[in-house]
Amino acid sequence: MLNWNDSIQVLPRIGKATLGHLKRLGINTIADLLYYFPYRYEDYSEVVSIENLQAGQACTVRGRVDLLNSRRSRTRQINLTEALISDETGSVRVVWFNQPYIAKTLQVGDWIYLSGEVKESDPLQFVNPNYEKAQRSLGATVNRQTSRILSVYSITKGLSSKQLRFFVNSALHYLDKYPEFLPPEIIQKYRLMDLASALKEIHFPSSQTEANKAVERFKFEELFLLQLHGNRIRYQLAQYATPAIPVDEELSKEFTASLPYQLTEEQRKSAWEIISDMKEPLKPMNRLLEGDVGSGKTVVAALAILNVLAKNYSAILLSPTEILADQHWKNISKLFAKYADFKVVLYTRTQRFVAQKDLVQELSKKEILEVLNDNSPKLIIGTHSLLQEAAEFHNIALIIVDEQHRFGVKQRDEIKDKAGLGEDVYPHFLAMTATPIPRSLALTIYGDLDLSIIEKLPPGRQSIVSQLIDPNDKVAAYDLLRQEIQAGRQAFVVCPLIDESDKLGVKSVGAAAAELKEIFPNYEIAILHGKLKGQEKTEIMARMLRNEINILVSTAVIEVGIDIQNATVMMIEGAERFGLAQLHQFRGRVGRGEHQSYCLLLPSDKISPRLEMFVKSNNGFELAEYDLQLRGPGEVFGTNQSGMLSLKLAKITDTLLIYKAREASQFILQKDLKLAHYPQLAAKLANFEQLNALQ
Repeated sequence: MLNWNDSIQVLPRIGKATLGHLKRLGINTIADLLYYFPYRYEDYSEVVSIENLQAGQACTVRGRVDLLNSRRSRTRQINLTEALISDETGSVRVVWFNQPYIAKTLQVGDWIYLSGEVKESDPLQFVNPNYEKAQRSLGATVNRQTSRILSVYSITKGLSSKQLRFFVNSALHYLDKYPEFLPPEIIQKYRLMDLASALKEIHFPSSQTEANKAVERFKFEELFLLQLHGNRIRYQLAQYATPAIPVDEELSKEFTASLPYQLTEEQRKSAWEIISDMKEPLKPMNRLLEGDVGSGKTVVAALAILNVLAKNYSAILLSPTEILADQHWKNISKLFAKYADFKVVLYTRTQRFVAQKDLVQELSKKEILEVLNDNSPKLIIGTHSLLQEAAEFHNIALIIVDEQHRFGVKQRDEIKDKAGLGEDVYPHFLAMTATPIPRSLALTIYGDLDLSIIEKLPPGRQSIVSQLIDPNDKVAAYDLLRQEIQAGRQAFVVCPLIDESDKLGVKSVGAAAAELKEIFPNYEIAILHGKLKGQEKTEIMARMLRNEINILVSTAVIEVGIDIQNATVMMIEGAERFGLAQLHQFRGRVGRGEHQSYCLLLPSDKISPRLEMFVKSNNGFELAEYDLQLRGPGEVFGTNQSGMLSLKLAKITDTLLIYKAREASQFILQKDLKLAHYPQLAAKLANFEQLNALQ
């Protein structure tokens, strides 16, 4: 008896070689196979007589094998299997290339179905059609490879769509072992196809209408599980106690008045949403703060931190890199310099500092652990590894995570245990991102988080000049580089690859650096990429900060939040290889100081409308929406980026389905938060969370 998690090896005709081919497609279990959906269909449902065949027609004929021969072509060194198929109206020639087994499978006199496209020739013929023996009895199974709408799959070398259809059909024989997990009330309310019917129809459609219904079922399923995950976290958190942080209006006004600039309306609104969420003793604040590059998210977060410290609690700010942690520590230490009671601690693998008022101290590991362990209100800044440290924390009322948006239940429990607030008391949680995520995408993927958005930049920020450069004419780009470096500025050059690739035809970091060293032999040029050790990356960025490097050649690792105010040129090789949101992140690495800055795009091939759109717009949200419609979330943000999900069928543009899935998830969770009465759904959700690293 088969079940979802059985290996595909239990199915017939799957030997060692075929198993390897299937695994390359990510198909390891029966569930993987049944959920490996076709990407299109070919309609051969029309059965026509041979006399009515027309060139270019996709159809099926039923006929008798009158002649059958297999031979090797002397000129092309391939095997030819030829047949003559006849019905009561005429005959048609059939040719199969490199399929000699057909001559052993079929015999003269057999009645068969052929499905394929009729090729133009004299006379007309079928080339490499699907074939299937005609069933001899009324009780026989229906045709799976001919005379119907056929599913077409993305395949790998050594496999065909025909083979996949055979394997799927074998698995479908055991549908009674695959229980429905969607609650019956949800299936009924949203008029969804049941699981067994949907699996049959998506792989072997009885009509295009039924195929569409099956696709709709699986789209809904994906979105429902995603919303169920997010809303369950939201509802679970609402049951826990949390430190109440009443808004200190006088302190907040004093802080904002002391800033050398005025907060924008969007900054004020976001800050109010965050600190208002923290005032209740139940339901921890759980929010994502989105802000375009340079929009001023840090000062908004600082205002929330200040309210926490003023109530004698502490806060933790986690950054993805040591460089960014150091950057946050320096910026926030300046903002808090007038508050003598509050400490700002930097604790990373290589740095241990405490700032309090105007005093900055570098401490030993033992000394900084003592500071962390005391009960004084403080902000602790470090990388994500800070949660794995042996340090004891006390009264952590707020956790801020920079550029890592998805925190599952297990990670939240780790944070709760580290916060030192007591049993079943959760700290408030704020995620920050400079990646402009369209609202539709954010609401779909981050269903557990409330959303605050700072879209507009503060007034006075210089607009970055963006230009498309002909890849065959880089003289102007190099002249600008030389001009800016001679003026004492610095530059970034970004490449898609670490190592050269003939297939992709784009420049690697090494090749770009070598070329630049020939052109600028007297400049200091350094390389940065993901294969370097952490300490090497830190040292390179420290040298860049000290203006000891003129040009830094890097891969996409440079995209996250690095603040080099002296850098004024961002040159991007192979620009077409990046999503617009990612290009906008690169552009945000310059223009952070007082000097005019430039972003130069050097595509490897022809200039595309997508890149022209980038040059025209400096609005990250506008670009992200455009790219989302054009390429989908996986391409826009990179399928491996933390917090981004690759959906098989559903699209972010399926607005109505997203609404229905959210509504359905809320309906179920309000009835049964633990899903105790829905064991199949609970198991499916756990599997979904594991596959998508949501736990």
